[in-house]
Amino acid sequence: MKILHIITSLEHGGAQLLASNLIINTNDSHKHFVFVLFDKGPYKSILTKEGIEVMSSQSSSVFSILPTLISYYKKTRPNIVHTWMYHADFLGLIISLVFKNHKLLWSIHHADPRQNKFATRLVTLVCKMFSKFLPDKIIACSNLARENHVNYGYSNKNMIVINNGVNFENFLNTRNSDKQYNFDKNNIVIGHIARWHSIKGHKYFLEMASNLYKNNNNFSFILVGTGINWSNKELYDLLVFYDLIDAVELLGEQEDISKVLNSFDIYVSSSINESFSLTLIEAIACRVLSISSDTGIARDALSDDLCIFGVGESIQLTEKVNSLISMPPNKIKKIVDDSYLKIHDKFDERIMFDNYRNVYESI
Repeated sequence: MKILHIITSLEHGGAQLLASNLIINTNDSHKHFVFVLFDKGPYKSILTKEGIEVMSSQSSSVFSILPTLISYYKKTRPNIVHTWMYHADFLGLIISLVFKNHKLLWSIHHADPRQNKFATRLVTLVCKMFSKFLPDKIIACSNLARENHVNYGYSNKNMIVINNGVNFENFLNTRNSDKQYNFDKNNIVIGHIARWHSIKGHKYFLEMASNLYKNNNNFSFILVGTGINWSNKELYDLLVFYDLIDAVELLGEQEDISKVLNSFDIYVSSSINESFSLTLIEAIACRVLSISSDTGIARDALSDDLCIFGVGESIQLTEKVNSLISMPPNKIKKIVDDSYLKIHDKFDERIMFDNYRNVYESI
C-alpha cells in the first residue's frame, strides 16, 4: 500500500515528530512518500536517511505548491493521502476533489480551531464544511481535540481518536532516585519545554518563577524550545521585568530531550490550550515530578490534583510547587510512580502505530 503524507513542515514539533516516527516504524508494511510545504527542519534528513522519499514544494504560495503537489501525486499514485495539520488538510482536500482513486485521512493536532491566526481560521472554515463529505477518516490526537473540532462544526461521524505515544525505552530515569525527590537542598531546578508562542504560556511560567525566586534564590529555571534564546527580545524583556536574568538558562532547541528532562527536578507545562502535551508524557516517563495546566491530557496523565493548576493561574502554580516540595520524598515518589502507571499502557507509541496501521488497512 502506498501512502502519500502531506505535512506543513518537518521542523521540531509534536505532529512532525509523530508523523516521522509513524512513517519510519510502518515502512516495512507500507510504502511512504512525504510532501512537505516548507523545506526546513531536522526531520527531513532523518526520513531520507531511512530511505523515505521527501519532496519539498520550495514555495510558500499555494499557486506554486499545487502544481508541484499534483505532479508528485501523479508520480506516486498513492492508495491513501494522509495529511498533517490544517494547511496540509486543505491541500489534501483539493487533491481529493481532483483525483478520486485514493482514500483521504486528516490528522488533527491542534486543541481548538478557533485559536488560530486569521488565515488559518479561513482554512479551518473550508475544512469543516467539507469534513462531512470528503475525508474517509479524521484522526484527532486527543479527546479534547475531537470535542473542540466537533463543537466547531467538523463532522463527528468519521472522526476517531488515536492518542499520541512515546517510546518509553528512550525516556528513562538516569538519576539517583533515592535522592531525587528530596527538595531540602541548595538548588531546585524547574524546567519548561515549548516553542516560543503565546499559547504555550511562558508568561505564567515566568510569573511562577519570579514568585518563587524572590522568596528563595535556591530555585533556578531552564527553558528549552524553538525561539528560546537571549536574542528573543520579547522573552528577554519578560525576564528583565520579572528580575530573572540571573536565575534562568535559555537552551533553545535541544536534540536529546531525555537528557534535558533528567536535569530537571520539576517539569512544568503551562500551556493555555494543548491538544496533547507530548513533553508532559516524556517527563513523566523519565520519573520527573510533573505539573501541568488543566488542559489537554493533564488529567489523563497526572495522578494527583496537586500536580494540576488552573490555566493562566500562576499564583496557584506557585502554591502547588511550594506544597509539593514540602512533602516527604516517599510521598512525592508515589505521586510520580502513580502518574507513570497511568501513562505507560495508554500512551505507548507501539499502541499508536498499531492503531494507525488498523486505519490504513481498514479504509
